[in-house]
Formats: sequence, structure tokens, C-alpha cells
Amino acid sequence: MDPSTRRQWKALTEHVTWWLIPLIIVIIAASAFPYLARQRAEARQQSCLSNLKSIALWTRMYAEDNDHRLPPGQDWVGQLGEHVKNRSVLECPSDPVRHRVSYGFNRDLFGADVEPLDRPRSRVLYHDGRAGVVVERHDGGANYSFADGHAEWRAHPPESLNATVAEEGG
Repeated sequence: MDPSTRRQWKALTEHVTWWLIPLIIVIIAASAFPYLARQRAEARQQSCLSNLKSIALWTRMYAEDNDHRLPPGQDWVGQLGEHVKNRSVLECPSDPVRHRVSYGFNRDLFGADVEPLDRPRSRVLYHDGRAGVVVERHDGGANYSFADGHAEWRAHPPESLNATVAEEGG
């Protein structure tokens, strides 16, 4: 190969390289974005579950200090008072409205005695939304915490919760 052809070939390969490498990077990035968005949504859901578990724990601590009674009424946040260590835990990371309480307390349990509760593993204490309204913020379902202290995601409200279901943003 003569020097002139070699220079042309080198120039052509450099030119192709300058366009091909960014194109490959763009293709890889475009294919990764949906995966990363899904991972971010799952992380928010797990953070929400952790929040609900913490709130359930604080509620159990409140009950221990108050003759085994749960908070009475809509102002459960105020009732929990000193047990709430970090107010940001009261906000679901998937709630589009910031700086408000993102969770609802099961209205059927206002002021209830926790000792005689039947089936605490299936008895909802808190849920995504407001009292009486479940908001499905996580992959077509909502997170719930239960009287025994565990929290989980469900596609439909448990039978032990007397609530309606609202669209996101409700």
C-alpha cells in the first residue's frame, strides 16, 4: 500500500471512529435509561416500605406508653409526637406533593387497644394515602404496614382495611 492510500485509509478510519464511538455510547445509554428508571422506582418503593415500618414501630412504642392504645383520631402524627425521630419519614418518596404526610392511619383502629387485636399480621395500621383513601403509588399497588410491625406491597387493599382506592396524586 502506497503512502497516499495509507493516509487516506487512516483518515477514513479516524473519521468513522469519531462518529461510531459516540453512536455506540448513545445506543448503550438509550437502552440503559428504562432499566435505570425502573431501578429508581423500586428504590423509592423500598424507601416507602421502610418509612411505613418505622411509623408502625413508633406506633407500637406509643401504644406501650399509653396503656396499649393506638393514637385516637386523625392527628396521629401529633399524637406520636416524641416517637417521631425524623419527619421526612412521614413522606413517601413517590408522593408528587412534597412536605405533607403521605400515609393514612386505618380509621377503624383510632384509639384501639392493640392487645386484643385479632390477626395482627393481617391488620393494616398505615397505608399509602390518607385515612380512608389508599393511593396506589407503586407499580399499580400500594405499601401497607401491619399491626405486627411488618410492611409489604400489595396490588389491592387488604380485607382488614376499610378504604377506597384513588389514582396517583389523590
